Amino acid sequence: MGKKKNDKKIKKEALKSDLTTPTKKLLTVLIMGSAIFFVCLIRLRFLEVPLERDEGEYAYMGQLLLQGILPYSEAYNMKFPGIYFIYAVILILFGKTHTGIHLALLFVNIATAIVLFLLGKQLFNNITGIITAVSFLIMTLSPSVQGLWANSEHFVMLLAIGGILLMVIATEKNNTKQLFLSGFLLGAAFLVKQNGILFLLFGIIYVCWNYFKKAPLRLRVFSIKVGLFILGVVTSFCILIIPFLVAGNFDKFWFWTFKYASEYVSLIPISSGIDNFKRSFMAIIKPNLSIVILSLFGLIGVIYNKAIRARWIFSYGLLIASFLSLCTGFYFRPHYYILFLPALSLHAGIGAYFIVKKLSFNKLQTVVALCIIVLSLVYPILTQKEFLFELSPVEACRLTYGLNPFPESLEVAKYINKYTEKNDRVAVLGSEPQIYFYSQRRAATGYLYTYPLMESHKFALQMQKEMINEIESNNPKYIVFVNIHSSWHISSHSVELLFMNWIPGFLRQGYRICGIVDIISPNTTIYKWGNEAISYHPRSMYFLVIYSKKNNLEN
Repeated sequence: MGKKKNDKKIKKEALKSDLTTPTKKLLTVLIMGSAIFFVCLIRLRFLEVPLERDEGEYAYMGQLLLQGILPYSEAYNMKFPGIYFIYAVILILFGKTHTGIHLALLFVNIATAIVLFLLGKQLFNNITGIITAVSFLIMTLSPSVQGLWANSEHFVMLLAIGGILLMVIATEKNNTKQLFLSGFLLGAAFLVKQNGILFLLFGIIYVCWNYFKKAPLRLRVFSIKVGLFILGVVTSFCILIIPFLVAGNFDKFWFWTFKYASEYVSLIPISSGIDNFKRSFMAIIKPNLSIVILSLFGLIGVIYNKAIRARWIFSYGLLIASFLSLCTGFYFRPHYYILFLPALSLHAGIGAYFIVKKLSFNKLQTVVALCIIVLSLVYPILTQKEFLFELSPVEACRLTYGLNPFPESLEVAKYINKYTEKNDRVAVLGSEPQIYFYSQRRAATGYLYTYPLMESHKFALQMQKEMINEIESNNPKYIVFVNIHSSWHISSHSVELLFMNWIPGFLRQGYRICGIVDIISPNTTIYKWGNEAISYHPRSMYFLVIYSKKNNLEN
């Protein structure tokens, strides 16, 4: 009984400065509204950024879904199918364009920030909630995490944080319905991308701990509560998997999402993974250093502030789960860090509250505390002001992705769309699935990426043979060959069947050059079509060659 009173006292102390007066409600709305308005202005500027590879994959798979074609039947990848279904919905609601996809991302980003505000407020107070949300909005604008592109991590976090918020409310208010929905959302987050399993595990552990610690422990109540949460997880899994079972496509689903995925995550040794982390983490920290420092104050506050300490298991548990989620496979790619940003933002919010509590003994100290917090949030914007306010969408793409052919894919796809019919097949020799989406033409092979074919694993030769057979069988009208290393990732361990034997002979026998795209520099790309392309020799190491069948009669 004494322990419950003590918990209530701590909660009450944490909320002393968070009384729901009309003035404070208005202030909350103004701050949140201003932050959201600012983010909208920035993101609306960049709606036209070209799709990158992952977006192209998701959009093309979503396009196929709208035609009644399930993932892993005509197009393959190791990611779970949740993201493809989400993209299919986006294409319906926002239009089948790259601008529509990025407009959908804007709403997802804002929704995630609002859920983070509610989580911070539920766990601590208004200050924590506001700073958590604003920190997340600012950090996800950063090119260091590729935050302007609709990668799957954005959708994982909306579902995961939504599930975690419901989980917190359910465990505190003993709401069984919300407990089921929490499990459903966390299960859905896992089905968008495998990394989401860490947030699901965190949810299971937290739910079990919350009901286990209650005295007296009632095994029946404990089993029912945890069982409801697990039922929500299983329900989400069943809803997504049933279509593959009904269509008889489960074997391919299992191969790509489990068998090949397990090979993929074992390719990078731990020593290389540590090096990848060091390089990538420093790149993430640099533009967002002030918010990272604020989050360090949050870590300290959880230990030393009595009002915050009651939540240490949640805050540290979420931080650990978030960090582990970006460690999968030891690749540490920039957009993986989006999985870490909500936990980092929450601790920045805790840090802001901790600073206010420590320095709020008089008006001057309160002003100093608020200045520290505001400067911490403004610093990332100032350090990235050229990117955020001056660059065009194409320039932003170049700064983020270098000479990858993302802007050029629009022109290549436009050409293909012009000279093909709806049922014509196209093949891209390289990893540029956005070309399929832009051109609205189906791929002659299910291998949207050539990375799996070049990796050192036991399925590589089988995959190369399968890709060759598919292209030869589907007789594509156009083939795009991508002469860019980042589109292949060929290594000394790659199987040489494609490059050494098949590609040169196949193209020479049945195809002729009809276009060349030569990426000279970030600001200069040369396009040659028709007869001009035949006599043109690329000046750079980054170029695409478009081939048409010899009997084609394009202009």
